[in-house]
Amino acid sequence: MNRIIITLTLLVLTAACAEDSKETALIGTWQAIQLIEEDSLLEMNVDEVKLSFDEHGSYTFKSTLDHMEAGKYRYLNNLIYLKDTTQKNKEEIAVRLLTLSVDSLAIEMDESGKKRVLSLQKTE
Repeated sequence: MNRIIITLTLLVLTAACAEDSKETALIGTWQAIQLIEEDSLLEMNVDEVKLSFDEHGSYTFKSTLDHMEAGKYRYLNNLIYLKDTTQKNKEEIAVRLLTLSVDSLAIEMDESGKKRVLSLQKTE
């Protein structure tokens, strides 16, 4: 019985550490390298698209046409929840974390009912 309790405790701790390490890996500044919509590469100036996360739960996002948002984020179960606080009554959105390594990030989002995948590389 004690072995089962110890094993279950270790499994829970391992899962919690994995979540924490992903959230820690998110911290930094990310530069877009490509945007795919419904399996087609979108032609756009990806140099203008940047996403940053800090260790205090804040994020900033800059995109084309001078679009900018900033606010709070949280990570849970491969979803990154973003709450833009630069505009009143803005709803929290969730993007799916597809891949994350020390230098690359891919997130999936919905844009007007179409699946988009944004791939980024870490710059800082």
